[in-house]
Amino acid sequence: HQREKLTIEDQTDTEALINEGLRFALAAETPIRSIDILLQYMGQSFSGERAYIFERNSQNSFDNTFEWCSDQVLPQKNILINIPEQDLNSWVQAFNRNENVLITDIEAIRTADPDVYSLLKPQNIHSLVVSPIMDGRRLIGFYGIDNPPLELMSHISFTLQLFGHFISSILKRRDLVERLENLSFYDQLTGAKNRHAMNEKLASLANGGSLGIIYSDVMGLKQINDDFGHQAGDEALIYACENLKAHFPDKCVYRIGGDEFLGLIPGITENLF
Repeated sequence: HQREKLTIEDQTDTEALINEGLRFALAAETPIRSIDILLQYMGQSFSGERAYIFERNSQNSFDNTFEWCSDQVLPQKNILINIPEQDLNSWVQAFNRNENVLITDIEAIRTADPDVYSLLKPQNIHSLVVSPIMDGRRLIGFYGIDNPPLELMSHISFTLQLFGHFISSILKRRDLVERLENLSFYDQLTGAKNRHAMNEKLASLANGGSLGIIYSDVMGLKQINDDFGHQAGDEALIYACENLKAHFPDKCVYRIGGDEFLGLIPGITENLF
């Protein structure tokens, strides 16, 4: 009866912790902010030194895309990029079985899993809990907490499994928002920003600041389309846009009409422009 009572209390505490974490995360304005809040909440709630997310990239390796660090820990996100899957082979096998990985003492894996050991040791990690992020049956990443109290590791592992579905969902929502923003603010042919993005930028500029503007027009586009076809016309537009991007930052180049481009450079001096 005592064990059953403790189990019920533990489940109740876990449910309250998850509900509170989701409440904070869902109140954020953007999916990225939601993830940042959730990692901070988990890291602090479980007294970890670092909470993080790794995502599978187009090279089938893993990138550390999000992290929260306690005050005494140096950030690692900009270093842990393009980690080969084979270096995490033991973890990937566990993840594909929908299992978490718990390491209570890193020295115990020095010889048994040298690739993982060599990755973790320089980060001053002595224990961790990591859990898979799945899209259906496909592994898209993992997330975890470094150096939590050993007595909490089983509890953390259980909680991470429950949070995993929410994190997978919010990453999908982030990707959807990014695609919608791309469609809203970028010309799909040339990759330049569009007129809507230009209007947003102009509205955000402070009055009285310096602003450099270069207007350009692709001459003879109709003739190119008539003589060589619209694909050739598209290629001419892309070529013109790339020429502008060779001299101005990509974020400053806009396609504002069929054959019209604008370079909009705030804060630049007249001589430099």
